[in-house]
Amino acid sequence: MKLNATLLALLVLAIETFAQPQSQQEANVISQRGSLQIQPLYQRWSLDSSAFSEASSVLSVYQPVSRSASLSLYGSFGSASGDVTPLRGLTDVQLSGNYYLESANLVFSLGVGIPSGKKKLAPDEFLTSILLTNNVFRLQVPHFGAGFSLSPGVIWALPLSDDFVVGLGATFQYRGPFSPLQNFGTYDPGEEVSGTIGLDVRVDETSTLSADVVYTRYGKDKLDGVEALAPGDKVFAALQFKKYFNMDQLLFLATYRTKAKAEIAPGFLQPNQAELFTAYTAHFTDRFAMQFSFEGRFFQETSAPFSGFRLLGAGVTPEFTISDNLTIPLRFKYTYGKGPNDAKLSGIDAGVGIVLSY
Repeated sequence: MKLNATLLALLVLAIETFAQPQSQQEANVISQRGSLQIQPLYQRWSLDSSAFSEASSVLSVYQPVSRSASLSLYGSFGSASGDVTPLRGLTDVQLSGNYYLESANLVFSLGVGIPSGKKKLAPDEFLTSILLTNNVFRLQVPHFGAGFSLSPGVIWALPLSDDFVVGLGATFQYRGPFSPLQNFGTYDPGEEVSGTIGLDVRVDETSTLSADVVYTRYGKDKLDGVEALAPGDKVFAALQFKKYFNMDQLLFLATYRTKAKAEIAPGFLQPNQAELFTAYTAHFTDRFAMQFSFEGRFFQETSAPFSGFRLLGAGVTPEFTISDNLTIPLRFKYTYGKGPNDAKLSGIDAGVGIVLSY
């Protein structure tokens, strides 16, 4: 039995959301302080009269190896329920390493995805997994198993002056074949190549401005050895402004993502997406800080599921510093918006975490 074109296109969208290991950087490029973070989160989304939720938890570990090298580990668990077929399980474990070659201003990275997550889903579970991967929901755990992956990369920073830095980067990603559904054969995602250019400008003693553009080209996907889908290339652009007021921080971020039409699966077009985000972090005491955030997310209307939505969100993130080694961040956010045919979509995020530093 073969997947039809629509399922293939949906599967590609799901694959594109697979999380990569998160690097931790500071002024020293390679942070010399290790950390262990646990981030449980409950998210619930309602669309008119139907609703679903996901309870998830993420574990991430960062370990400096030397002044020039570091290792990271990332794993998670998710459980979805509600007006969907229940789906729960572990995700693929992500390992990554970074090496900073100071003499050349180069940072080399290598990410490895270990196929430990749930796969070979039943058809109803697969439909739930496709729902979870849709970017409109921005779930903490949007995917489960996806097979082995390998992603080497390099970033080069070129300081042109004390106030102006240019950065160039490239990443190659290999994803091995895996079986996303029961009795549907082996799916082999195409390789990906990404190139990025970034600018960082110090406006004054308390303000910085940065801009980034990332271009990603996707190879052709195969099903049981036969070319099945050619995802369209993607361009992502971001503009960020930061200003400090003593210990407090003001942040403005604007992003735009555009995706070309897939060569196979006629009529299927992933929506372009724009986002505006602003946040103010206030330090009330040495032991307590609060971030207030507001965001707007806007999706082009296409034939893709959940396209055409316009969402507004507001959140607060209190953070309690218990000691020099222990921090407890909380997270609350509410999102509301409308889509085609006046469809109403709303969501809540609520979570508490633990951050151990050493």
